[in-house]
Amino acid sequence: MEDIEREYYMKGVKELVEITKIDHSNVKLYIRREVISTSWAFLGLFLIRRGSILDESGNYKRKTIDQMDEKIKALLQDLELVQYLDDPEKCFQIGLEQASTSVTDSEKSCEPRIATELLIRYAIFLKTEERWEEALKKLNEALEIDNTEANWFALTVKAEVLDNLGRIDEAIEDRKRAISWNTTSRDICDLAKAYQKKYMSCEDKNSEIAEEFLLNASDCFTRAVQLLRQEKRPEIHCAQGIFLREIGEIKEAIECFKRAVEVDTATKSRISFRHLFESLLFYYRESLDSEKGKIMHEMAYFYDVTSRKHGELTKETEQFLTEYEEEMATLTAYFQHYRQQPSLYSNGKTMYDIITSVVKEDAIEKWRVTVEEKEKYFRSQEETKLAKKKKEVLCSRCKGPVIERQLSVFPDPLEKPRSLKYPYDFYVIFSPTDRDWVCHILLETLEVSYGYKGAIAERDIRPGSTDIYQRVNLIQNCSKILVILSQKFEGNPECDYELSHALKRKHEENLENVLIPILRNVDGLHQSLRTITFLDAVDDCDWNKLINALEAKP
Repeated sequence: MEDIEREYYMKGVKELVEITKIDHSNVKLYIRREVISTSWAFLGLFLIRRGSILDESGNYKRKTIDQMDEKIKALLQDLELVQYLDDPEKCFQIGLEQASTSVTDSEKSCEPRIATELLIRYAIFLKTEERWEEALKKLNEALEIDNTEANWFALTVKAEVLDNLGRIDEAIEDRKRAISWNTTSRDICDLAKAYQKKYMSCEDKNSEIAEEFLLNASDCFTRAVQLLRQEKRPEIHCAQGIFLREIGEIKEAIECFKRAVEVDTATKSRISFRHLFESLLFYYRESLDSEKGKIMHEMAYFYDVTSRKHGELTKETEQFLTEYEEEMATLTAYFQHYRQQPSLYSNGKTMYDIITSVVKEDAIEKWRVTVEEKEKYFRSQEETKLAKKKKEVLCSRCKGPVIERQLSVFPDPLEKPRSLKYPYDFYVIFSPTDRDWVCHILLETLEVSYGYKGAIAERDIRPGSTDIYQRVNLIQNCSKILVILSQKFEGNPECDYELSHALKRKHEENLENVLIPILRNVDGLHQSLRTITFLDAVDDCDWNKLINALEAKP
């Protein structure tokens, strides 16, 4: 376990043990029996949460007692909990025994509520042990005691158990009733997954009943995502993505997995990335040649970003190499050809080295030959494109030749803006280091998902035109100006130039809300923007706030 996780785990166990040792007959302490009996149930749940490790198949499983953290094992021995560690079920049984022994009239009145809570926790324990029938029995007992909306959680857990028993229809009815009592994004998502199972079990996918299941699943997934608001639940975005992928909507599934990866944190498992990258690999394999360049650039971006967040993706890469060897070789060649700058290394290694290190030893020579051939293809493709140009156009950033690949990675702009006054809904000022984030996250979200028409210099300025005047023209002809602030922004001549004209427009036209600073990987605001409210996009962008800012009058 991580140090912080271990510390809180040990504190929790100590507090629970202290409560269970209180003499409840001592009325001076004013301790109600329910606190003690419930503490026994939570102690049982703590003891089964021993941490998890990856097994050989890449799945997480609970640690055995021998694999537990040494400090935690020592603590459990000091607290005389080893007997319960071997059999955590004893904790729940003790809790139920104590709850059934009342000493005062006030405690008698609380008995049903205490018993219900204990039975639910007991059922959760049995569920983790995959003792489904026993768990169902405990939950039915809890619902016999209290079958009102106050006991909605028992219905939710019961639906999970029924799912695992294959009783999907009953699970759907229980979930619908639980949601009518207490609506959560997780429960709606689980209901959607139940409808998804019903749809996939239909032999005739075009039948009326199958279409009804499909529509119900789609509607529930949409509601679950909408209900999230600011809550970061990558598993819900992943569930929607898996559903869309199963019904053949691969592009929409990829967008769901992107959102999951975006809200994921470095402390969580890499499940979101696995789904996203596997979908991108499949999409690349099945796509037209004209689309492959953009998909490859996205694959490179998300592999790079995830490896920096989580470390080297050894297990995942092994899986991808097994199922998509040809596509992974192309990706490796892409990294080797286009991303050799030291600033793009991860932990001092090139992506070529990281991926190649996972290849099996007996296949390494063949792998290197394949990658070299694909890299030659990238070089020849680039040379062919440059040769076709009658007039070479120089890039304003690096003064090198503009390659069509650079433009192909951006989403195609919409024909019409949402604004009735300006030809563009927004213009983006950003440094070259934020190019991938602007391309794959910002533009994909605002243009593809929300339907805004954006403008960026690299895509929307025609080659051959006077660059600096075109930038000013775009700044003058947009409803809002997004300023992406990162470590490389301040001091960049192009960024400073564009920002100065944006500020000039703000002051001359007296536009209070025209500028929207978005903070990324930087300690503070640009000096000229310190009086303007900013959005924080260090981990993920607050899209609701950004959309509200775009909708506000300039």
